[in-house]
Amino acid sequence: MMHGKLRDGANYWTIMNSVLKAAIAANSSGAHSTSIIAAPQFYSTRFNSGQYGANQIAFADTNVWQAAEAANHPVGCNVTSFDALDALLAEFSNTARYPNMKQIAFVGHGGGGQLISRYAMAGAGLPASSNIRLRYVVGDPSSNAYFTLDRPLQDMSVANKSTCPLYNRWRYGFDRFNGTRIGGLLTPQQYFTRLATRDVRWVVGYQDTEADGDNTCMAKLQGGAARRDRNLSWWRYINTLAGTNEDLTGFPGALPGMVSWSNLTKNVLNHRLTVVFNADHNAEKVYSSMEGSSALFDDSNNVQLGWRPSGWKNVTSLNLSTSDASAGLAVTQLGTAVLAGLVSLVAVGAFVLV
Repeated sequence: MMHGKLRDGANYWTIMNSVLKAAIAANSSGAHSTSIIAAPQFYSTRFNSGQYGANQIAFADTNVWQAAEAANHPVGCNVTSFDALDALLAEFSNTARYPNMKQIAFVGHGGGGQLISRYAMAGAGLPASSNIRLRYVVGDPSSNAYFTLDRPLQDMSVANKSTCPLYNRWRYGFDRFNGTRIGGLLTPQQYFTRLATRDVRWVVGYQDTEADGDNTCMAKLQGGAARRDRNLSWWRYINTLAGTNEDLTGFPGALPGMVSWSNLTKNVLNHRLTVVFNADHNAEKVYSSMEGSSALFDDSNNVQLGWRPSGWKNVTSLNLSTSDASAGLAVTQLGTAVLAGLVSLVAVGAFVLV
């Protein structure tokens, strides 16, 4: 469970610990007592002075870790938040050290959701030979990285591409994306193909309508001022791009004539969208709900979808061959430690490890 823009990893660890305990008490099929909850903490050189060590990464700009830009500390460092997550994945997927590891889930909300959204596209992932299942759960991000120049906003009084020259710059699109340390630099088509095959759950609070997130024109072009509308538009966009048969009736962000990359995805998007009707921009409300908990722990065929627009029909393009039955995990706070010299673990933010 990746912390948000306030960098309060301990709070997010507590939230996820409570959610897991409740799911275990409710006999959720994917929640078990043999779980590890870990939280990467990304420090700010401005606001966290004295809290990090000489070999731990920290960022001068408090938000650039959300888009995997390089840290400024230690001096000369070029390590990104993607590198840190890749290091965590390599650590916990090491079966010599964790022989009973069955599943790893990266979870984020808000600013953390932005990081996990982009990491699901560009992160290293696991080799095909691995028996560990990998899941990404993305909650209420302010923006996503679009693969094409298309944008769903049609109201030019809110934002206009012609007066927003950075609308496709990396974090909002793939212009000037530098790739990753492990994976190098791929094309947007290759990143989308990768994303389409991964087990990704998009979780949206239906009441997340306050215009208190990213208010740049780059973000507004993704569906307006509200995070909810941007994320519902994103769902329409990625399904349209993948050429799925998902019913998009009532979803905002129609893009008539948009290109289809169904030749790359075979019309399959291995994703779920869960909309929590009573939740606003609040990680605890989102993930402690029945729908949010389902997105975290249930296998793909049983994820609760929550709210859907009037007239929507339950048609899915999900690859039904994908399974993700959980093995369990021990609820263990890891405390402060340095992993691979990159990041300290203090509480849960970016992910749950099962």
